[in-house]
Amino acid sequence: MRKLHVYICIIFMIAGSSVKAESIRINDLKKDTLNGKQISIISTDIEQKFFTLTEFNSALGLVKINVPESNYYVGMSEVVGYKIKNNLWTGIGSGVMFYNGGTLLPLYLDNKYFLGQKELRSFFNFNIGSLIRLSGVEVTPRVFINPGYGLKFKLSPNTALLTSIGLLTQWVIEGTKHRDSFINFKIGVAFY
Repeated sequence: MRKLHVYICIIFMIAGSSVKAESIRINDLKKDTLNGKQISIISTDIEQKFFTLTEFNSALGLVKINVPESNYYVGMSEVVGYKIKNNLWTGIGSGVMFYNGGTLLPLYLDNKYFLGQKELRSFFNFNIGSLIRLSGVEVTPRVFINPGYGLKFKLSPNTALLTSIGLLTQWVIEGTKHRDSFINFKIGVAFY
């Protein structure tokens, strides 16, 4: 069963990375005349792009780590999204996470806000979503939030390496109000 999850994850990663990141450039310079003189009414140069981000994740549990899905996890995820200007990225993500005691599928909204305009940029990220059980003891779905801070290293004009550290907190929706927290580490490659 574990091999099947690894194969699914690899297929997901290849499929997501093969989505070509398309660039849309809007350069609308509209001219009009006023008393025989040509004037510019609208002048915009907005660059908006789609992106894919493949990340490898690992985390260590905090506080209570003796219950299933609370000690550690490793996994990978793929985010497909939209790059708004150069500072704000938003997208949807999915992947697979192998916990102690089970395997979960995350479905989440990924947001990143970048600071600065250089080759090395820092960013804040915030993920929110749900965890769907693929295997393990419990069958109840969980929700999670994951704020964090990271660095983006530009590798080429359309590729970047992203690393981040964050605090992931997950809890069961129904039944017991059990909550687990992790300090998580991510490293990934973005294509845009």
